[in-house]
Amino acid sequence: MTLQEVLQEAKNLSIKDRQELIKLLVDTLIMENITPPSLETFLNPDVAHEVWSPYDSFKAAQQLQDMLDAYRREPAQS
Repeated sequence: MTLQEVLQEAKNLSIKDRQELIKLLVDTLIMENITPPSLETFLNPDVAHEVWSPYDSFKAAQQLQDMLDAYRREPAQS
């Protein structure tokens, strides 16, 4: 079975089953003494990498404020 076939099948699993699959894969890698790749593998110093920042995220701030306002309008539950 190819990786693409496995990924397609994994999409059909429940969230709980996908979490179990991830745990199984991590445990298998640990048992096989496979170390994860280092950060340097993913970051090339000669390339500009985009980094998200919350600064100037006015739309996100407005969404959060709207959620807080809606929460405050709801009657308190005991």
